[in-house]
This record gives sequence, structure tokens and C-alpha cells, in this order.
Amino acid sequence: MNENDLRVRKTRKAIDEAFMELLQKKPLDKITVRELCEEAMASKGRFYLHYKEIYDLYDRKVEKVYRDSLPGIDDTGLFFTDPRKFVREFEAARKKYLDEFRTLLKAGDKRIMQNPRLEYSWSICMNPVILTVRMKQG
Repeated sequence: MNENDLRVRKTRKAIDEAFMELLQKKPLDKITVRELCEEAMASKGRFYLHYKEIYDLYDRKVEKVYRDSLPGIDDTGLFFTDPRKFVREFEAARKKYLDEFRTLLKAGDKRIMQNPRLEYSWSICMNPVILTVRMKQG
């Protein structure tokens, strides 16, 4: 599958947007592939070309949002050379993706914590987001 193909990008975008809409309405374990495909106006066959299951889509979405929101987090040089700039960039990135983080966390909190790689990443970088979400919920 050609990742640069316009049809592939449009299908993934439609599935991604429908998935985020559904996550705002119900928990991850209540979303079905059929329901998601209806919302995205995509066939189940197309879904399965891209993802193994709903949880695969969720895991990839979490990783993508994490990766996209923290583009310079691996650049520890900035942390040591200009910590204020590092913190400003970190906070700006977190704020930009805060709604997506909230939606993903609310829908699949337990799922994130079952993936050791994601758990570590989120525990280091997302603790402020997690605390904010939980404080606003409780």
C-alpha cells in the first residue's frame, strides 16, 4: 500500500476523524468496526487494510498524537542549552493537542497503561495532562 496515495490518506483521515468523534461519545470498548466505518463512510475491508482492529487504531492514534505533539522532546540538547525555550515549546505543543489527549485518555486510560512503551512515554511527558483531565472530571 502506497502511503502517499491520496486515496489512502483520505481513507485514514476519514477513519481517524470518525474515531475521534466516536471516542467523545462512548468508551473505546463500546466502539465497533461497523459503527466506525459507517461514520467514516468507508468499507470494513478498507478499515482492515489499514488496521488489525479498533485497539490497533487506538494504539496508533495515541502514538501519533504523542509523536506529533512533542516534536522536539528527543532533542535533550535544547533542554540543557535553553531550558526556558524547551519548556515554552513543550507547553505550546501540549496545549495544541490537549483536546485529543483528553479524548484518548478518557476513552482508553487502561489501554495506554497496558502498553509499556506508551505508559513510559505518557508518564514522563503527559502527567500534567493526565492530572488536569482527572481534576476536571472529579
